[in-house]
Amino acid sequence: MIINLITKANKAFQPICLMAFLLLTILSCEQDFVNIDSTLQGAQNFNTNKQEFPLLTYSKAYGEAQTNSVSSNLIGYFNEPIYGKTVASVVTQVTPTEFGPDFGNNPKIKSVKLNIPYFSTVIGDTNAAGITPHRLDSVFGNITASFKLSIYQSNYLLRELDPNSNFEDPQAYYSNAIQDLNINSQLGQLIFVDDKFFPRTTEVIVDQSDPENVVRAAPALNLELNKDAVNNDFWRDLLMDEDGNALPHLLNANNFRAFFRGLIFKAEPNADNPDGAHQIMLDFANTNANITINYTNENDDEEEVDQTYVLNFSGVRLNALENDFNFPLPNGNPATGDDKLFVKGGVGSAAIINLFNGDIENENGEMVPSEVFFKNKKDSWLINQANLTVFVDQASIPNNIDGKGEPNRLVLYDLKNNLPIADYFLDVNTINPDPNLSRTLYAEPLERDSNNRGVAYKFRITEHINNILKRDSTNVNLGIYVSTNVNLLFTDGTSLPNNSLTFESVEDEDDTTLDRVPTTSVLSPRGTVLHGSTTNVPENLRPKLEIFYTEPEN
Repeated sequence: MIINLITKANKAFQPICLMAFLLLTILSCEQDFVNIDSTLQGAQNFNTNKQEFPLLTYSKAYGEAQTNSVSSNLIGYFNEPIYGKTVASVVTQVTPTEFGPDFGNNPKIKSVKLNIPYFSTVIGDTNAAGITPHRLDSVFGNITASFKLSIYQSNYLLRELDPNSNFEDPQAYYSNAIQDLNINSQLGQLIFVDDKFFPRTTEVIVDQSDPENVVRAAPALNLELNKDAVNNDFWRDLLMDEDGNALPHLLNANNFRAFFRGLIFKAEPNADNPDGAHQIMLDFANTNANITINYTNENDDEEEVDQTYVLNFSGVRLNALENDFNFPLPNGNPATGDDKLFVKGGVGSAAIINLFNGDIENENGEMVPSEVFFKNKKDSWLINQANLTVFVDQASIPNNIDGKGEPNRLVLYDLKNNLPIADYFLDVNTINPDPNLSRTLYAEPLERDSNNRGVAYKFRITEHINNILKRDSTNVNLGIYVSTNVNLLFTDGTSLPNNSLTFESVEDEDDTTLDRVPTTSVLSPRGTVLHGSTTNVPENLRPKLEIFYTEPEN
């Protein structure tokens, strides 16, 4: 009796188990990034297939971009092999970390040291001498090729708030600051100059007072700013009067910034490398980025005691970019698309992607609008995976470009909402200290051939496509940008002047105005050229939208 009941229960339960298994499989397919070949194998009532859809692509130059909203800055002189030369300089405020200081009795300045860390990676074990080897990251060009680096006192007053908004909105400063603000006329006292500057990979010695325990820090732009009596007097006069008393402008940040308006880090070509050297990223947001003024004062026994006074780089800071491009960055044709897509960081351009642009053949052999065809599959298709692949135009890439010359990562962006697409947030390969290993499902690193030349970039856009099909989301224009770090994809206020770039959208009522660009693109001097979507491009090299789906058999 009991055995019969168990047997009947098993028979009744088997269909429920099968349905539950199929439901879980379907849900997993919809939510996870999976390969279609591994899904629903053995299912008898479903078909799995792939459909390619037409799209339209063209270039859009966005030009100058806001640069006082970024945490890191480029310095140097770089000749991008495709696009041409860019000089990157930095204008920055500095701020005391202590207000109303008492410098004590008979203060004397001993040294003034500037320290701004580079981005670097440890590449080996610490040796017997206590030295740890590092590799410098975020270097563009030849690190051993020098450029001229000068540091001046700035006479330009940077504002935090915009007077045109009645001082309610933050002030925006753009990459053309050298020309727009006439920065070259605002150079004050020359504080430091190196006609043949290049960064060093060695660690910075912080304290060697104990030879047995030398304190070191990661590689940095580490300079002494008072090598002569003139500069030594400059720093003393900035801080104290003849009797050693702190000057009134040290009472608060506003007073100090009005009196000492900051520094200008100016890069220029030199005689050794008139056609380009390199640019490197400086980590101004690092807690070790500062100017340390080492001084002594006397105690009651008239003995000298070591003291420090520190200035950091909080406040307004901007990157000024001067460009000498090989050709004007083009604006493409949004109606017909372009043969070539020009993608450039910095003062750059993006590739615009208009998905589902064109007709497709339906089941009856009729040509119908591809977006209409796709949306009609709302109740019958389960999207397993969707890929957007763009191919490098190798003929436009110089043969002598080294393997590191092409950008390793591009990013895909929602231009209407100024956000990454949904797949960015769902990538399980989330923030990794190495940006080349972060979010690699959403945006794969550059595929290269046997000669290390770029072939293609692939983006996983499954959730973005699902939103269009299942949730009636708008098919917005997408933008492809150069990236230095996919973890810095948010715009962070990186705006464009005049909000002047308007796109024709897929739907007439959904005009898109490009008024922001991702921070990661502004921070890159690199560029590439991709194949466009026109019929002039061989079919196998045109951008490709592939959708892998499952549907029940009729």
